[in-house]
Formats: sequence, C-alpha cells, structure tokens
Amino acid sequence: MNNLALRILTAIVGLAIFGFMLFYRYETFAILFLVLNLFALKEFYRLLIQRFKTEDGEPIQNITASTTYFLSGTLLYLLVLLSVFYSIWYLVALGLLLVYFFIQHQKRSKEKADITLAHKVIGWIYITWPFLIVSFIAFYNNNGLFQPINVLGIFLLVWSNDVFAYFVGKRFGKTPLASKISPKKTVEGFMGGLVGSIVFAIVLMLALPEWGKHWLVLGAIIGIVGPMGDLLESVLKRKAGLKDSGRILPGHGGVLDRFDAFLLATPFVFLYLLWVV
Repeated sequence: MNNLALRILTAIVGLAIFGFMLFYRYETFAILFLVLNLFALKEFYRLLIQRFKTEDGEPIQNITASTTYFLSGTLLYLLVLLSVFYSIWYLVALGLLLVYFFIQHQKRSKEKADITLAHKVIGWIYITWPFLIVSFIAFYNNNGLFQPINVLGIFLLVWSNDVFAYFVGKRFGKTPLASKISPKKTVEGFMGGLVGSIVFAIVLMLALPEWGKHWLVLGAIIGIVGPMGDLLESVLKRKAGLKDSGRILPGHGGVLDRFDAFLLATPFVFLYLLWVV
C-alpha cells in the first residue's frame, strides 16, 4: 500500500471513530479527548526529552520520566473535568495527582534527560487545556445542553483551513512564510487557508444559526492562529530532530501532527465565545 492510500485509509477510519465518539453520548465524547490528550502529552514530552543527548551524541531514552509526565497531565485533565461536573471520581483523581506530586518531590533523580516543572506546566497549558475546552464548548449554548455539533464546527474550520492552505500553497505558493522553521509553508498557502476557513464559516453560519455571524470571526481566528500552531510544532520537531511527533496514525504521524493547529487556536476561540457570544 503506497503512502497516499495509507493516509486516505487512516483518515477514513479515524474520522469514523472520531465522529462516533463525538456524537454517541457525552461519556464517549469525554473519553475521546482524554485519549487524545494522553497521546499528545506523551508525544510532547518525548520531543522535549529527545533533545537531551548522551556523551556519544545519541538521544537519551527516559521512558519512565516521559510516562509519569503525560500520566500526570491526564490526571489533571480528569481532575478539572470531574470537578466541573461534580463527579465523586473527582476525589480519586485529586488523590492520585497529589500522590504523584508527593513522589516527584521526594524523588532525587540523577537522570540527565529530565525536564523541569516549567516544562510540565507548559505541556498542560499547551495540550491539556485545549482538550478540556472542547467539553465547555459542547455545553456552550442557549440551553446548556450537550451539543457536540458546535465542537465539530470548530474542527471543520480547522480542517478547511488546513486543506485550502495545502492546495493553494502547492499550486501558487512562492513566498516563504517561515523558511527556517517549515520551508514548504508559504504566504500564499497561509492566505488560502484563511480564505478557506472563512468560506466554510459562512456555511456554518447558515447550518448552525445559534452562533450566527460569530462563525465568521471564529473562522478568522482559526485561519490566523491555526497555522501558528503548525509552525510551533514544527519548531519542537526540528529541535528534537524528528520528522513526526509519533506513529500512532499511519501515514499521518502522531496526534500532535494532526491537532497542532487545533491546540493553539481553540483557547482563542473559547475566549471569544466567553467575551462576545
């Protein structure tokens, strides 16, 4: 199977699973983003740890460290989500998180490939917070009911931006956008993606009238901020010396590779919804 066929097959299967878990019920919705958060955190800390080298110049594989880092982020995800919905499991998540921090405080690791608390917090803000936000967006409507269709709308804007940027950039791209970070990205591709997200926002404005003209603003936000998320992940991969953040999605790389634009754009989308809608 060639790479294009593999990418298409992965996309079809992935979208089918994504759509089912998104709409079936809130429990599957929450599990979907919990799992995505877990894999994205794992890949993020792997990229950071990959930068540490041995005396021979080989990357240090600190599997234990990266595992505890992404598990702590997943516990944090559960802690916030369960507290918002007043679940008794909140106490369990809180207890496990406190135990984790106690163990980390007592531990005096001599591993060279260790990262700081600041790195951990950055991972939680960069990854865990956006994946938490989608639950709030799903309930952000006039009735306060679970409506994942609005979350799908956000993803459709992100994907339309990505698709338009790819094809416009491939056909007309000449001016580098950030040549030292990602040589293939062009200003023409960026503008094409921005137009694509705004055009699709018009479709959403007609299909999902509750947010009305606000979809246009959201399309503009995603069209501008989304590509910056792609460039940010490119910086992380370049510093780590890796082409992809992971291999969980055959033909597409890792979760970070597929959700980088979403991760940076979603907090800005939510802030706009809080302040204006």
